[in-house]
Amino acid sequence: MKRTYGPYLSLLSLALALGTLLCLPSCSADDEAENRIPSIAGYYRFVSITSSAAVDLNQDGVLSTNLLAEIEGYDFTYPEANLELRPTRHNTTNHKRIDIFFPHPNLVLDITTGQEVMLYTKNALNGTGYTYSYDEKTSAIDIIRTANHPETEQEWGRLNRLTVSGTNQLEASISKRYYDFHTQSWLPLNITAVYEKVE
Repeated sequence: MKRTYGPYLSLLSLALALGTLLCLPSCSADDEAENRIPSIAGYYRFVSITSSAAVDLNQDGVLSTNLLAEIEGYDFTYPEANLELRPTRHNTTNHKRIDIFFPHPNLVLDITTGQEVMLYTKNALNGTGYTYSYDEKTSAIDIIRTANHPETEQEWGRLNRLTVSGTNQLEASISKRYYDFHTQSWLPLNITAVYEKVE
């Protein structure tokens, strides 16, 4: 016995086919936007690093807010010191990541003089960096934090905010502890770092 389904099944099939066709462009556009490399992605060099409080980090007896001058023995030149917003042309994935390297203070005893001296090592803020999202229309950068970030940020420093500042420049708001020889104590500093895009 041959079954006939009438015009309703044909209309339903047509509606499903049209719905699928209409969804394809929007779905692929969403996927394309997600996989597109953000315009801010790339490598950045230091332009300036300013503290909100004047400190003496280099033990010269002079207080200053210019941390580029206060932090001695650290290579601030590019590419040694940089900010990297992935993905870049050197990455094989589209994972959006902030690698922000910053001088990390280590107060050590100089065995030849018996005095404490400061050595700075290159470490990422938060120890491992951050992931982010970026809105091309509003130029808003959203820093994505995981549950363990408060502990690692306490030790390595915290990236509070990253904003687009003019053409090819970013401004980072950072909280990090440094040893101030004027007060002879570790102080939490609010720092503004300006970066310029290199590539």
